[in-house]
Amino acid sequence: ESPIVADPLRLYDFCPITDGSAALLLCPESVAEEYADEYVVISGIDGATDTHVVHEREDPTVMGGVVESGEGAYEMSGYGPDDVDVAELHDMFTILEFLQMEGLGFAEQGEAWKLVEDGYTERDGELPINTSGGL
Repeated sequence: ESPIVADPLRLYDFCPITDGSAALLLCPESVAEEYADEYVVISGIDGATDTHVVHEREDPTVMGGVVESGEGAYEMSGYGPDDVDVAELHDMFTILEFLQMEGLGFAEQGEAWKLVEDGYTERDGELPINTSGGL
């Protein structure tokens, strides 16, 4: 029942403006082995840009930058959406998680919400997403 910002998105679909931070140290695996018994190896990475202006997109429900960078990372790694065990997605507002799930191939177009409703993305689900709670 919160006020509509841009129909159908409402005020509480958006995260509050807050301070926060995160850090990621990238180094050769040989260096990681010196400092930690457990570490993560990056198999693929890619980046892409797209317009934030929704009405300029061919399809307003497709985030082209997510699709393109996801495909590039999958290609580089030799893995695909079915190989992902857990995902953290940027979810500044509620619809972003769904659009990114679809753009990365975790769900068919327009179907991501069903996976969330069915518990597929819960911590103990098939593909835990935003287990940190997201933004």
